[in-house]
Amino acid sequence: MHNNLEVWNPGKLHQGMTIAKLNKEHTANHVNPVLANPITLPAI
Repeated sequence: MHNNLEVWNPGKLHQGMTIAKLNKEHTANHVNPVLANPITLPAI
């Protein structure tokens, strides 16, 4: 068993977001918080 998660999304980035902006510090704006929250929680 591997200790990682791979997510693939065929969708588009939010309006105004670019790959360059993703590489910098930015505020998260989750479309689906139910899916995003467990991924963004710090590891215990």
